[in-house]
This record gives sequence, C-alpha cells and structure tokens, in this order.
Amino acid sequence: WDVCSGRMVRLLTGNLSPVRCLAFSPCGRFLATSGDSAVINIFDLAAGQRLSSLRGHTDVVYSLSYSPSGDVLASCGLDRQVCLWNARQAVTTPSPVAFNRSVPSLSHSPASPSSCQITTSSAGATVPQSLVYFNDSVLFALGANTDL
Repeated sequence: WDVCSGRMVRLLTGNLSPVRCLAFSPCGRFLATSGDSAVINIFDLAAGQRLSSLRGHTDVVYSLSYSPSGDVLASCGLDRQVCLWNARQAVTTPSPVAFNRSVPSLSHSPASPSSCQITTSSAGATVPQSLVYFNDSVLFALGANTDL
C-alpha cells in the first residue's frame, strides 16, 4: 500500500493459508512470509513474484527474521523448532534446533555481523534462549529450554 495515496501498490499471491509473520530483507528487495501452512515464501518485491518456497517446519510458523547481512533467515513456530536458512540458496543449514515448547518469537542481534546471533522466547520460559550460528557450520544453543 502507498501510505500517502491509500492505494494498493502490489498484490503478492502464493500464500496458501493465513499469513502470521513476515520479514523484509535488509536490502529491501525480498519479503519472507509464512503462517498456518508452515511453508515460508520468499518474494521479489520489485517483480512481485514468488521466488521460492522453503519447507522444513511441520506446523504454524510464528516469526521470521533476516540477519543484518541478509544471508540468514531464521524461522520459528508451533513445531518447537528454530530453523536457520541460507537465504541466498533457499536451503536450511544445519539441522533445526528443537525446543521443549513452541517458540513464538525470535529476533536477530544487529551486533553480530560476522555471525548470526538470535534471541528467542519460548512459551512458559522464564529467560530467553540465545542461538549463535558461526561460519555456515556450527550451531550452538544456549539456555535451559532446548533439547540440545
């Protein structure tokens, strides 16, 4: 929507169920959406086209977050998983992190440009968990509410 005119600028189609979350890439070129279908759709905003559909979750996706560099897209949801996706290649790496409860939200830290640091909240948790992803190869989960 154009805020000044109140007109619709572009209609993005391709989501097969209600959208519960979205995230703009740092460059502003891409939009990630997801929700009840558990599929994450990546759209090219300029072209108005869906570029890819990411599959890895088994239930509702509640939150999406791009890393400051735009290289990593993180997702979490009702299936108690946090997935880290290579946003350039549209693949998940490494294996998702499993939590004891659903994970309703996550956010990237802007203070970690060379790695991916994510803070999550888990339903019923008293403290947030922090995930750190280094060099496309190692994933660490810190906090009492993970299965690692």
